[in-house]
Amino acid sequence: MTLDALQLGLALARHFTSPYLRLAFNSLQAGASVNHLHYQFWRYPRLLPLEQASFEPWRTIGSVQLLLGVEHPVHAVKLVQSSSSHEEYAAAIMAVLNLCYHQHVPFNMIIQPQHVYIVFRQPHQPLPSINIGFPEVSGQLLVLDADVYHHTTAEEVRQHWQQHVRLQANVWLTLKRALSTIRLV
Repeated sequence: MTLDALQLGLALARHFTSPYLRLAFNSLQAGASVNHLHYQFWRYPRLLPLEQASFEPWRTIGSVQLLLGVEHPVHAVKLVQSSSSHEEYAAAIMAVLNLCYHQHVPFNMIIQPQHVYIVFRQPHQPLPSINIGFPEVSGQLLVLDADVYHHTTAEEVRQHWQQHVRLQANVWLTLKRALSTIRLV
């Protein structure tokens, strides 16, 4: 992800007229299907569990509010644009993404007009026939194989998330400490 590409994605999302439209990005090792920068446009006709989860105010980066997810199976932050400066908003998001790259933490990003979710995760380890990218970490599990759909249990999914998607506690604490030091220059 580059700052120019992020600004383009944010500009596109500002034109969305429905809360059910999203723009998403999977980093490498986070469900990216190919090794080149691309967004995915996504319409789902209701709010996703990630969008309904509780987020608590934590800190600001410039004038951008950073909220921590408290009720989602994976670690996530929500960045909220609180000023009219699109450049500052993009710089704050890019600072978080650059931290992910520096710490080698894969991520999925979901962009909506006034906020961006960044989901931090372990390197990609799919469930059988289920690629875990941005829809899945947001709470919309896409299963293309009917047999897998009918035979995979909620407990199997929960265990897979805990073991192979959610960051280990020590990695999360290290990342959270680093997030607390981000400043805009």
